Amino acid sequence: MAVGVDVTRAAEVEAMVRTALDAFGHVDILVNNAEAADSSAWRTSRKRARSCGIASSDRISKACFRCCRAIVPHMKSRRYGRIVNLSSAAVRGSFGPLRTVGARLPYSAAKSRRPGPDLPTRQGSGPFNITVNVVVPGFTLTEPGSRVHGQFAELDEEDRRA
Repeated sequence: MAVGVDVTRAAEVEAMVRTALDAFGHVDILVNNAEAADSSAWRTSRKRARSCGIASSDRISKACFRCCRAIVPHMKSRRYGRIVNLSSAAVRGSFGPLRTVGARLPYSAAKSRRPGPDLPTRQGSGPFNITVNVVVPGFTLTEPGSRVHGQFAELDEEDRRA
């Protein structure tokens, strides 16, 4: 079943969880895989990076927290659940003119602030058999014609290897 949801809106997240529970009776897993990089920010200079996309980063971080907050009580009542939060290798940072763009700052901030040890998602979930993991995929070269593929093709061999 697919449910279109704006995860930045608490009411829609709550409705999504109710829809899933009504349809299936329980939810075993939550995968937080939202991101919020403003496409115009990819052209933002490093000088303007500090003001770039903070609202996007904050919205998506809160969205992941909202999803966890909506489903964790159900998982606790069943004493079972799995939460997978997707992060990004971009969180570790990358240096150099071709690999440092303003858009990575809000994107990385959003991906690094996934619910983790410092948020209620994980706090107290162990006794309820709720496992929380973070998956950090590496770079994925997308299909020819995409923005990422085009940017990758412009790099010299050393930067491609990096």
